[in-house]
Amino acid sequence: MIVDYKKYLKNEKFLYLIAGIYNTIFGYGIFVFTWYFFAENYHYILLLCIVHVLSVTNAYFSFRFLVWKKKIKFFSSYLRFNFVYIGGLLASIIFLPVATSFFNNVYIAKILIDGGIIIIRFFLNRSYVFR
Repeated sequence: MIVDYKKYLKNEKFLYLIAGIYNTIFGYGIFVFTWYFFAENYHYILLLCIVHVLSVTNAYFSFRFLVWKKKIKFFSSYLRFNFVYIGGLLASIIFLPVATSFFNNVYIAKILIDGGIIIIRFFLNRSYVFR
């Protein structure tokens, strides 16, 4: 059986999945790095904000050029993209202390929080950011 790879490379949901996997690994890696090296000296909200800026900027470019290959204005679409992702930052700020105490592990808590909003982001990105 021959698989038609070109069909997958044109499928927005498949490309979103690939970019999303990459973005999740990138963002989680940045979180682990900053938490491991800086959590003792800096407040967790500052660390989450730094991780947010780096992760969201990376995610914006991967989604813009891999998934939704549209010619749109950078600044306005980047602001809309950040608006969508600010909900994830707020969820992390609110729920990370609670989830960390529940799971007794900040790394597990963070990945579960992030995993909870992926589907919502797909629809918001498709209909609001990269329209």
